[in-house]
Amino acid sequence: IKACYWKNGVKTDLAIDKESYTSSIYVSGKEIYVAGHYIKGDTTIACYWKNGVKTDLSSRESSYTRSIYVDKKDVYVAGFYFEEETYKACYWKNGTRIILDNLSSNLFSIASSIYVAGNDIYVAGQYNDRNKDVACYWKNGIKTDLISIPNSITGRINIFVTYESAMIYRFSRQEGILSHKVHVNSIHVNNTNVYIAGKYNDGKKAVACYWKNGIKTDLNSNSERSTFASIFVYETDIYAVGYDDGACYWKNGVKTKLGNGINN
Repeated sequence: IKACYWKNGVKTDLAIDKESYTSSIYVSGKEIYVAGHYIKGDTTIACYWKNGVKTDLSSRESSYTRSIYVDKKDVYVAGFYFEEETYKACYWKNGTRIILDNLSSNLFSIASSIYVAGNDIYVAGQYNDRNKDVACYWKNGIKTDLISIPNSITGRINIFVTYESAMIYRFSRQEGILSHKVHVNSIHVNNTNVYIAGKYNDGKKAVACYWKNGIKTDLNSNSERSTFASIFVYETDIYAVGYDDGACYWKNGVKTKLGNGINN
């Protein structure tokens, strides 16, 4: 498996001779930034590529990226790293790691998406405190919880089959906790309003939802597999892309299917 990206359908391989993955892409002017990670022995190395040139973000402990954002010349990458038998949410600014909160007592924490507005840094993610899964976001390092689902809640859990989520799932199962009852995927800031997209498990199915300034809006769906993967706001319109019985997007709550809706 080799890291790559597509521009207008044309694939570009990212030069590396090791097993590698991409997680997020950002274009600033003529510069193309791609976040990802690669496998080196028993360690996963977080990194990003700028116009195909790789910069490592970690070296000793396994680390993973989930999102990249560029503000002027500053490069922000959100993700998490493995230390002391747990996963810890963090982000990197120009290669320097910033740990989000002191969550060492929790089973794990993940930073999933990052957005910069002016002097403010917003990071969306989730954590587990051994009693519940909690969706949250950080603004300049200050955490705000969005929703919590007790570990006692069961039901169908939909695991996104990526390397990092599989590792988290395996780790949490060893600890006796069924993970991914909440999953935060994307954050966007419009004026002073904070929008976060994801899903949660209500005990029966996965429910796609988004939060605006902490207020949750659920997708009205009968599907057992629905999620918002990304969110964007333009003027007064709210756009979200995700899955609901097939790939689709929503504009102000109205769904449009993408492709034929089968195995998308």
